[in-house]
Amino acid sequence: KVEIVLLRFYVVDLSSERMRQISSLIDQMFEGSHHPATTVVGISKLARAELNIEIEAIFARQENHPKSE
Repeated sequence: KVEIVLLRFYVVDLSSERMRQISSLIDQMFEGSHHPATTVVGISKLARAELNIEIEAIFARQENHPKSE
């Protein structure tokens, strides 16, 4: 099983409205399931001027190991 365990948003000119939009998006994406740890960071600009948001996600895979007896 693979799941997102961390989300990190870098947002140009972060406003309270944009924060509400991001929060709503996260709630929709993970409705009925565990929300990953999430950080939202307001920044002045990204490396490419035409971009307004960068999203970093870290996934983890759960291994099924046989129980030792």
